[in-house]
Amino acid sequence: MESTNLKAKETTGGGDDEGGIFNPTAGLKEKLNHINLDEDEDEPLEVADEDVDVVRMEAVRHLGLVGRLLSEKEPNIKSLKYALTKARGLKKGYQITELGHNLFAFQFLELDDRNKVCYGGPWHYENNAMLFTTSWWIKKPTPANLHKMEIWIQIKEFPAELRTQSMAEKIVNRIGEFVYFDDSSKKLWDDFLRLRVSISINNPLKKKIKLNVGGELMEFLVKYEKLPLFCHSCGRIGHIKTRCPQPSQLKVDPFGFDLRTAPPVPRNWLSHRAKKEEANIWSQLRRKFDMESSGSNSEKDTSTRQEDMQAEMEYNLNNKNRDPMDTGLDTKRLQPDRGGGRNRKVGHMVMLLKRIS
Repeated sequence: MESTNLKAKETTGGGDDEGGIFNPTAGLKEKLNHINLDEDEDEPLEVADEDVDVVRMEAVRHLGLVGRLLSEKEPNIKSLKYALTKARGLKKGYQITELGHNLFAFQFLELDDRNKVCYGGPWHYENNAMLFTTSWWIKKPTPANLHKMEIWIQIKEFPAELRTQSMAEKIVNRIGEFVYFDDSSKKLWDDFLRLRVSISINNPLKKKIKLNVGGELMEFLVKYEKLPLFCHSCGRIGHIKTRCPQPSQLKVDPFGFDLRTAPPVPRNWLSHRAKKEEANIWSQLRRKFDMESSGSNSEKDTSTRQEDMQAEMEYNLNNKNRDPMDTGLDTKRLQPDRGGGRNRKVGHMVMLLKRIS
């Protein structure tokens, strides 16, 4: 009778038995889960202020940028660096480091060069957009969090009385993020409102803006300056129509080339013109002096220099209160550091050229 009860106990067993057979590993898995197999059980180290190289951190933060090229092809680093330097005339050198597929870190030597690249866009490389960010040091840069681009836009045929800061901010909220309002577009002879906005390449380009002016519905076209490569089917920057993930089913492309527009004429256009004239006159002066110096003696050269100095003094006295180049143009539009002084220099060289010819 006792043996029968013993067999019954062995058969019924507990939850650790499987099919009446004793399992010695039952519950072992749960016990092992509570065991910490990590060999390094030390407490984390505390980072103090003296452990941080503040100078290096600030230099990297203020002189560094991260850029993303919206292209399937990988660019040549030397070609990319040359194109960027030539486009903006950077004063100092800089380094480019690859972080991934078409993702680069830029380290500049001068803050002015960094700002030119960061805020002087939009940038193109072989018609492909180049995006830059200054907040890369907050989190690791990836293509997913680098998707915004600053660009100038023009709202065509916009009423002059509505070209205000408050109206500009309302319009930008429909397009992207507000960056800057070009106050010079308030002029009556301009027919557009010019704004600088930050747009996301994940959204289609905005084609028009609607306003309710005194109960009247008005539409204004949106144009983009220096617009890089974009899809004419979905209206997004970064790919072309043949590679569009969301192609339009319409026969006519919804987004055409008419989204582009030319930037306005720069205010310092006269300074650029004077610079070219100055270079041309200097070359003529050099040729003239070379011809005279090759066939004349030192006494003649001395007398020529004295005549040049006398001509310079006469010109300065006669034109002391005269407007630059006396062209009748609005000299207030000239840049104070490059306009008037350069034009007076050109006028002086013209006088010298007439004197020696």
